[in-house]
Amino acid sequence: MRILNEDERALIFLDSFENIEYKHKKALIELYKKPSLIRKDGAIISKYFQSVQKPQLEKQLLLALNEEGYFDCAVLNALKGADDVVTLFSDDYPEELKHIPTPPIVLYARGNLSLLKKNKVAIVGSRKTQPLYLKKTEEISNELANSDIVIVTGIALGADTYAIKGGLESGKVISVFAGEVGKVYPTTANDLANKIIENGGLILSEYPCGRVPRVYSYPARNRIIAGLSKGALIVSGEENSGARYTAGYAIDYGREVFCLPYGIGQNGALCKNLIKSGAVMVESAREIADCLNLALKQETTLDLDLDENERAIYALIKQGVSSADELAEKSQIAIYQIISALGMLELKGLIVKDFSGNYGALK
Repeated sequence: MRILNEDERALIFLDSFENIEYKHKKALIELYKKPSLIRKDGAIISKYFQSVQKPQLEKQLLLALNEEGYFDCAVLNALKGADDVVTLFSDDYPEELKHIPTPPIVLYARGNLSLLKKNKVAIVGSRKTQPLYLKKTEEISNELANSDIVIVTGIALGADTYAIKGGLESGKVISVFAGEVGKVYPTTANDLANKIIENGGLILSEYPCGRVPRVYSYPARNRIIAGLSKGALIVSGEENSGARYTAGYAIDYGREVFCLPYGIGQNGALCKNLIKSGAVMVESAREIADCLNLALKQETTLDLDLDENERAIYALIKQGVSSADELAEKSQIAIYQIISALGMLELKGLIVKDFSGNYGALK
């Protein structure tokens, strides 16, 4: 943990009060100009809370400031479990977050803070994402991360987990928690969180030590995921999915929203409706990078032992042809040869078949 200046310490102290709403904390920061002055002049606190008719908050904050040792103790307790911290008055506070309506006052961190300075893309979706879409999520995440584009997501099962897996090897992952950074919710994601740190990734939260996730914490967390990123890929979700909050924030902040396509009869109402409302339908990392003017590493030619039929069929699947009948029609290859080639392509890890019998490319 680096040495914090007095303005940073004052912000951590103020933000540690869970029962003081964000709007009151932000108002006090604006009134004081320099947060460190909060320790020297309680008149502004009194005047403000009297104006908003919150005398109990005025009394609580002034008592805490006047009690010997309370300020330092509050700061130390808030920082437990974190490797470092970034506040609104820190030099390395993310530029992208400064311009959203409700920037986090404090960001507690574990891991590699330098990732905050890189280009970032959010990838989020449902816990119940279908297997084919999970594979596509991992593939897109991997290609972006290997091109030095940081993946920003949560830590839940499903789409979040596969977004993390895609970027894990490169270390280009930021996982934003809805509770303190020192504890993982759900606990089943403990190993995954440790791997993020071990591989050079970053865990972030606006909540101090001791704060557990609450119902409202997740939508609030999602504004950070959207705010940090140049664009957000929504891979799955129903209309009541938490991913809709991320999409909504991204739209509000002027970020580009991307969605994976869903066919007739498939789940994915959120993606379908977002596309109808103007979100960009994508199937590859290349499409996302091109839209955001980000550099993507050149694709290397697959050095695979494919015969002529396998190459032709694989090329068609990469173009979006998904059924065996359609592949036969497009390729003019006999159906029995199609079936044989599809089996070989599956064995070589190049394609996957979903629950409806359609095929998708994995590489």
